[in-house]
Amino acid sequence: MKKIISILGGTFNPIHNGHLLSAKRLLKEIHLQNIFLLPNNIPPHKLTLDIQNKHRLIMIKLAICSFSKLKMNLLEIKNKNISYTFETLVKIRQKIGTSISLIFIIGEDNLYEINRWENWKKFLNFCHIVVIPRKTKLVRKIHDSVLYWINTYTIDDISIFHYYSSGFIFFSNIKQENISSSKIRRYIKIKKEYKQFVPIKVYHYIKKNNLYLEL
Repeated sequence: MKKIISILGGTFNPIHNGHLLSAKRLLKEIHLQNIFLLPNNIPPHKLTLDIQNKHRLIMIKLAICSFSKLKMNLLEIKNKNISYTFETLVKIRQKIGTSISLIFIIGEDNLYEINRWENWKKFLNFCHIVVIPRKTKLVRKIHDSVLYWINTYTIDDISIFHYYSSGFIFFSNIKQENISSSKIRRYIKIKKEYKQFVPIKVYHYIKKNNLYLEL
């Protein structure tokens, strides 16, 4: 059986309870040893972020410090360029070799818009994709090429991850929380309470450093 490495990418701006709960539920559902949180440096869809990287990284550390199976990977931060997922997957695969199973965790919204991502059709050459389901039903149209790709490679047997290093898509059955980083930033700006959405250490850090007040 193959060793499995799992990564969950995002801006984590800020990291919140939805990220943590999804990760912990996936650890249990797919029997993962750990999940690496992979903060973007500069996401392709947004050329600047609202706060310095150091704040995002400190908040991630504070959020996962009591969860030994959640770790942080700084590959994209150290790259210091725009964070393209395809390039990241290539670099990780080059580092770990071909014998290890690599899982890239993605939200259902992002999956259905994946045709906007650079070299998206090549992703499965380097990893498996695990999809975190939407909380509500999708209403917008999905591009035919994406639907065909999903239908071709989707599986329902997670044991495949232990025998193949890449190549398949799995839709998780975990429950997704109705929390987003943009919602938290909006609450902060309008001075609405958001303590229920983030770990308490992250909450205090945001307060102490007056983050997101000018967004």
